Amino acid sequence: MKQKNLNTKEEALLCNEILELERNVYDFHFSFEEKKPFNGKVEIKGNESNCTISRNAENKSTLNFVLKQKTKGQIESEYGMMEIDLYTRHYDQKKESIVLIYDVMHEEEVIESYRMSIKIKKVV
Repeated sequence: MKQKNLNTKEEALLCNEILELERNVYDFHFSFEEKKPFNGKVEIKGNESNCTISRNAENKSTLNFVLKQKTKGQIESEYGMMEIDLYTRHYDQKKESIVLIYDVMHEEEVIESYRMSIKIKKVV
């Protein structure tokens, strides 16, 4: 799983492991521990039309994504709970990959933009 900040062009490899993917017809669900220095526990679940990413590290976050829609995310830290606005520009979930491009918004202004890509391979 890779993440790229589209503003700074900084890339991060969050996970490069074999994970057990639970999949129904269109639904998927998996979890993993991020590579250092991130060290978070991440759970990703979704289907062909939406995706939720939950992360538990120094802060806890739950981000919800629906293609071409504004959604809310929650971030919980030692300072309390904060809501953020998200806009999903691209979401494509296929048998062999998941690609998500989204913006973090403040009112109508884009603060940050990210691209996440997950490759899925069948292991026998």
